[in-house]
Amino acid sequence: MALDAENCLWVAIFGGGIVRRYAPNGEVIAQIEVATSQVTSCTFGGPHFETLFITTACHRLDLADEANAQAGTLFVADPGCVGRPETVIPAGSTATALKSSAGQS
Repeated sequence: MALDAENCLWVAIFGGGIVRRYAPNGEVIAQIEVATSQVTSCTFGGPHFETLFITTACHRLDLADEANAQAGTLFVADPGCVGRPETVIPAGSTATALKSSAGQS
């Protein structure tokens, strides 16, 4: 998943061969088709975060099948928007630990 500068969420749909862009209200407002079904993740990059990099998997796919020929490769797309810069946490900063409520009554 990746967030863009318009607070839209980009989600890789594993098994669907697409990356979808969701508006803050949850509506699907765009999608990018990928030439293989097992889309695993996406992130923005490039000098101005204008490029969407999309990773894929080839696990348990027959790579001899033409539909899976590009499985496991990295795809590059022009999403028509820019991503948000990463959050940098300075070395030596303290982080707040989160506690799980699982198993508590």
